[in-house]
Amino acid sequence: MPDWPLDEIRRFVIDSVRPLEATLLAHGFGAVLPRLNELRGEVQARGWWTPHLPEEMGGMGLPLQ
Repeated sequence: MPDWPLDEIRRFVIDSVRPLEATLLAHGFGAVLPRLNELRGEVQARGWWTPHLPEEMGGMGLPLQ
């Protein structure tokens, strides 16, 4: 099995994505969109953007199961 950074991804979601939930629920998608765009850029920079795609297509090669 490749060395997938699942613990690091989990921590990123807990620390960076989940905190947006309260704002999303209280104020709607537009209120979190600027931060989501920043996080998307960070995810792309870390190479996590398309985890389901094969590595030769720029993904991480993770299975969908």
